[in-house]
Amino acid sequence: MGKLRLLLPVIIVFFLAIIVREAFPEWMKKMGISTQVLAVGNIILMVLTLVTIAFQKRALENKNPNVFVRSIMSSMLIKMLVIAGGVIIYSKASGGSFSKGGVFAVLVLYLLYLAAEVYTVMKMNSRKNA
Repeated sequence: MGKLRLLLPVIIVFFLAIIVREAFPEWMKKMGISTQVLAVGNIILMVLTLVTIAFQKRALENKNPNVFVRSIMSSMLIKMLVIAGGVIIYSKASGGSFSKGGVFAVLVLYLLYLAAEVYTVMKMNSRKNA
């Protein structure tokens, strides 16, 4: 139960994005946001966030503080490369139906996942000598 509670902010962001996508499809279409792009982006960001939290949890257990810094840097690099690669693949595959609004919505989701990840890692790092 403790691990699930620790990941609660990430889970909330995931389901909040699903609820918004399902509750306001007409508004999203009017704003030029593809709900399919948002759904795929939400899943990718959820998986990336869980992977990076696992990296950072393992790094926090190490005595060397440099390991945690390297973990943060590598997780940022992995996220950037996956997101940039996803946008490039989507732009090539979509042809003329590229949804700029969908890409921007996924970038906003990235910020929400980032805030949830930082909150989670700060909770994990609540040691007295940290």
